[in-house]
Amino acid sequence: MAALLANGLPATRGGHGAPPLQVAQRRVEQDWAPEGASMPHVHINYIAVVVAAVAAFAIGGIWYSPLLFANQWVKAHGYSEEQIKTMQKNAGKAYGVSLVCLWLIALAIAVLIGYLHLEHLAQGLKLGLLVWVGFALPLGLMATMFTEKRITVFYIDTGYQLVYLLLMSTIITAWQ
Repeated sequence: MAALLANGLPATRGGHGAPPLQVAQRRVEQDWAPEGASMPHVHINYIAVVVAAVAAFAIGGIWYSPLLFANQWVKAHGYSEEQIKTMQKNAGKAYGVSLVCLWLIALAIAVLIGYLHLEHLAQGLKLGLLVWVGFALPLGLMATMFTEKRITVFYIDTGYQLVYLLLMSTIITAWQ
């Protein structure tokens, strides 16, 4: 109570307005978010976000096709022909969820690009690399270590993540 009085906060509801608890709460809120210290608003080019997400999805279609890594990925998982056919039947839902997730990733990258005021393609590439090294790579590796998946799956999946994060960051940086 002495601290409240020393800081000039009223001890009663008397003529000073709000009760001491409310005044103290406002003081704490001001310390956490002083006026003008809110996160800045950023301009997001939503067309660039959608294009980046669709481009990443298209790269995934090529990455996980027989042209590149489909056979190695299936072998590393140990999937049977029957499992593959079941996965192909239910692929629509997986594709839809993947596209939404890629859109969310592109949106987050757009926000970071806006906060960091990136303008040059090299800056976008560096951000994509940082996001991969700082988030995708360690998260994927940790997840792999706690499963019975072969490390080959991790290499294929994290390689794809590196490519699409670099691509997304570049597209969004270029198209601000």
